Amino acid sequence: MTWLLCGLLGALSLALVNSFWRMNPWNLSFWPLLFIMVLPTTFGTQLGFLIFYQRAPKFLIAWFLGMALCAITGYLASVLFFHEQPSLLNYLGIGLILLGGLFLTR
Repeated sequence: MTWLLCGLLGALSLALVNSFWRMNPWNLSFWPLLFIMVLPTTFGTQLGFLIFYQRAPKFLIAWFLGMALCAITGYLASVLFFHEQPSLLNYLGIGLILLGGLFLTR
C-alpha cells in the first residue's frame, strides 16, 4: 500500500507546484521561480510517481488512480488557494472518481 502513498505524494506535489506557478506569491521572474520549483518537482512529483508506477500491482491501476489523484488534488488546490466555490456536482464527481478507483483496485 506504500505505492498508493507515493502516488498521493506525486499528485499533491504536482498540484502544489502548479498552484505556486499560478499564484507566484513573491512576484519572482521566470528563472528564479523555475530554480525554486526544480526540487519539489523532481523529488515530489517525479520520484513519487516513479515509485507509484514501479510498485503498483498493474500499470492500468496506477494509470487511472494517478489520473484520479491528480484530478482530486488539483480540484482541492483550486478550492483552497483560489477560493473557487464547490458544488454538489463537484462532490459527486469526486465520489465517482473514488468509487472507480475502488473498483479498479479490487
